[in-house]
Amino acid sequence: MTNQKEDLVVLLEWAKREGVGLVHVHNIKGGLTIAFAPTTPYASCRIVDVAVQICSPEDTFSKRRGAVGALEKFMDGQVIQLPLLNVYPKEDLPYIVKKAFTSLYGDMSF
Repeated sequence: MTNQKEDLVVLLEWAKREGVGLVHVHNIKGGLTIAFAPTTPYASCRIVDVAVQICSPEDTFSKRRGAVGALEKFMDGQVIQLPLLNVYPKEDLPYIVKKAFTSLYGDMSF
């Protein structure tokens, strides 16, 4: 078993180099951690790669576990592509991702 704290440090360094962001959407129990980045570096890019780690509402949410899971998925290419940059500029991407997934999470019934 590896040390999750050490794994997180390595993954966060990788994410910073690659321009991958993280946001968390959660309650005390359950939640989502989302790793994201524009699909291409071009200004005209409207598509965002997204990897999501889900925490069951039966479990206590952990930002560390969520970050490790979401970044590992992103690094492994387990992403979906969403057209999130149609209206907002790339500088607002963390806000856009959090807003989109907060709406989604609020509508989810486990």
